Amino acid sequence: MKLLLPILLSILPTSLYPLPSTNYQRPTSLYPLPSTNYLVPPTLYQLPCTIISFNIRYDNPADGINAWPQRKSAIASFVKEKNPDFLGIQEGLSHQVKYLDSQLSETHRYIGVGRDHGDERGEYCALFYNFHRYELITMENIPTTVWLSQTPQIPSKGWDAALPRIATFGQFRDLQTGKILLVINTHFDHIGATARQKSMALIYLIITRHQHSFDGVILLGDMNLPPDSKPIKWISKRMRDSYFDQDPRGTFNGFNPLMHALNPGPRIDYIFTSRNLNVTSCSVDYRFRTDSSSLGYLSDHYPVIIEISN
Repeated sequence: MKLLLPILLSILPTSLYPLPSTNYQRPTSLYPLPSTNYLVPPTLYQLPCTIISFNIRYDNPADGINAWPQRKSAIASFVKEKNPDFLGIQEGLSHQVKYLDSQLSETHRYIGVGRDHGDERGEYCALFYNFHRYELITMENIPTTVWLSQTPQIPSKGWDAALPRIATFGQFRDLQTGKILLVINTHFDHIGATARQKSMALIYLIITRHQHSFDGVILLGDMNLPPDSKPIKWISKRMRDSYFDQDPRGTFNGFNPLMHALNPGPRIDYIFTSRNLNVTSCSVDYRFRTDSSSLGYLSDHYPVIIEISN
């Protein structure tokens, strides 16, 4: 296992990973990537599967009325209401993840670790799953936590990133159909442009390397990239941007009262799927919380919600 990811990473060129122009030509030295028609075979889902990506904002006391203690019960209520099959959160610290785990213990479990040292220290990209619908299965060739760096098997910062960044990988079997989904939750760096491009390339390289081990793929998270950026355009040629054909309003508010549903901030949170999965709905939830002494947002990001079916 320790040798696998360095070998995969070595396939990436030492220069910036090439992103597609209009007439993009894949370098022959790279591992061959699938065409737009994703190679995973068609799959069938008897019931809709709900997926949420949600940057819950780390517990920062300086946030005042929007600090975690003022928001946590509203976030838990939101998740219980939506009852997703998969929930990928970003920025959660250990005590935040444990709080949500305690609130969702009757329906959900989670995987993931802190990014700083691979334990409870640092922010998580925790991935919650509904254990009544899906079972977590062992991945022989993909670790649960991958650091988005030149040394993805150990805690590390990559390229020009300001902070360690991770992706949480989980492989799940649908208890109704037996079909297997690979679900990936990530949070790209907010500073390093090279790190964001390389991170997208690394994640997709791992997907393609093991694509015959699952029936569908979901990649979600806070990418810190706008829709017209090269990495988003690049991955959108290979996976389905579930929000592409929907109302393209933003997903970030920064706790700014002017960035409400009618005037949201930039779109930087995404859910991508393999092209064999049918996205039946996609939305951004712009609600305010109402269970505190003053109105406020659930987080400085809005949750992105999709449903997939056959």
